[in-house]
Amino acid sequence: MNPHASKSEIKKAFRRLSKLYHPDKNKGDEDAGDKFKKINRAYEVLTDDHKREIYNHGGMDDLERHES
Repeated sequence: MNPHASKSEIKKAFRRLSKLYHPDKNKGDEDAGDKFKKINRAYEVLTDDHKREIYNHGGMDDLERHES
């Protein structure tokens, strides 16, 4: 994903990937379930301006430190 992607581009990618890796469509595939969780987390971060700014400057480690 482009670091400067718009919210609509992020939403479009999220919908495509969440359908692809949804647990109901991939029963018994734990990797798909894990990917689905990561996709949801990425969407949560990238659509929240504050979280996205923290992520862009320090990555996931900084974001997790900030949230705890």
